[in-house]
Amino acid sequence: MQTELAAQNPVVLSILKIVSTRLQIVYFLADQLGELVRRFPQANVDLREESYKGTLRVLLAGEAELAVFDVRGSDIQLAGIQSRECRKDDLVAVMPKVHPLASKGSVSLEMLLEQDLIGTRPDSCLMENLREAAKGVGRDLRVKRSVDTIEAARSLVGAGLGIALQPSCGTLSLEERERLVAVPISGEWAKLSYRVGWREGKELSALALKLVHQLTAAPPAEETQGLPIVTPLQE
Repeated sequence: MQTELAAQNPVVLSILKIVSTRLQIVYFLADQLGELVRRFPQANVDLREESYKGTLRVLLAGEAELAVFDVRGSDIQLAGIQSRECRKDDLVAVMPKVHPLASKGSVSLEMLLEQDLIGTRPDSCLMENLREAAKGVGRDLRVKRSVDTIEAARSLVGAGLGIALQPSCGTLSLEERERLVAVPISGEWAKLSYRVGWREGKELSALALKLVHQLTAAPPAEETQGLPIVTPLQE
């Protein structure tokens, strides 16, 4: 019976292995996977969380069919990986409302490098962007304190221990909004591209193709354009 169902619809009984960073899982991927499973209840989705570099490593090693990750908007070409953009985003600086920079319309890289910065995981795309940007202006990146998550970094900001960076799609809680503010950051280095990717030249399963289409919100006529697929998709 299961074999007959699978023959009628290639999405049925498919196992889709996905790897992603915590950032994308929290901000949008969890909701998107929930929608995918609601549409195809018999499909299996195996999600694995990794660091930014770990996500790319797992994908290139063939341990996942798709990866969802973030890169600098100007650095979307990755060796051995084809990808499509899911969303755009910008980095913002989170600081106390009483901070001297809190009233600025935006802050520059040079302004940030003069502050007590609270870093997150050193191998995250966010920190790599900041490190490379600092190097580009001849400065070494020095972080005053370092934690694993953006949420932990905001807690330190709330305690008056420095400034943290996060994507603008990250939301502040009602309690945080009473004390903190998110100030836009100027410069191309602060622009992010959230992408869904797969190994270059690899054929995509029907379920993987459906998720790519869903994440990128491509019009139906463009659903398969430029994508290697192993089977046509049937709903």
